[in-house]
Amino acid sequence: MSTKTVLYGHVFEMTDRYAEGHVLAANEATALNLALLEMIGHKLRSVARAEIPDLSKSTVLAEYPEVVEKMNAKLAEETTSYVFGEGRGAGEPRVVLDPVSERALKIADAKVRKAISDSPEWKKVGKKDGSNADEPGVYPWDKFEAKRAEIAAKDIVIAAAKKALAAEAKASSDEDDVPLD
Repeated sequence: MSTKTVLYGHVFEMTDRYAEGHVLAANEATALNLALLEMIGHKLRSVARAEIPDLSKSTVLAEYPEVVEKMNAKLAEETTSYVFGEGRGAGEPRVVLDPVSERALKIADAKVRKAISDSPEWKKVGKKDGSNADEPGVYPWDKFEAKRAEIAAKDIVIAAAKKALAAEAKASSDEDDVPLD
C-alpha cells in the first residue's frame, strides 16, 4: 500500500511503513501513516525551499525536475529512517515508541518498581530531577531508567507485550461482547 501527497502540484507517493498486522488496528496504521507522511512532507518542503529561491504556492515542481529528483531521494530516505519525535529542536527529544516497545517498557516499569518496593534497601524511585536523591531508600532515577530499559529489551518481556496487545486487539474486535440494546 501507499499514501500520496501533492506538493506544489507534484504527486509524491510514499510506501506505507505501517500496516494492519504491525500490532496495530487498521485505523491506527492509517493514522500513523498519515502522520508520517505529514512529517516527511515538512522535510520535502524544506528541500524545495532550499532549491527554489522564489518558491511560492503557485510554483509547479514539474518545471524543476532536478528538485523533484532530490525530493524523491529525500522521500525514500525518510520513509525508511524517520523516527517520530526526533529532532524537535529544543530541549530533550520526545521519543514516541511503537506500541510493542511502549507496552514492554510499561511491563518493565512495573517489574522494576515492584523489585524496588520489595527490596530491604530501596523503598521508592527517585525523582527525575534528583531532588530527593539524598532521602534514605530512594533508588536513583538514572539507575531506574537503565534497569527498566534493560528489562524492556528482554525477549520474554517483548513477547509478553505482543501477547497483551494481541489480546487487547482481539477483545476490541469482538463485537458480540458489546450489547447495543
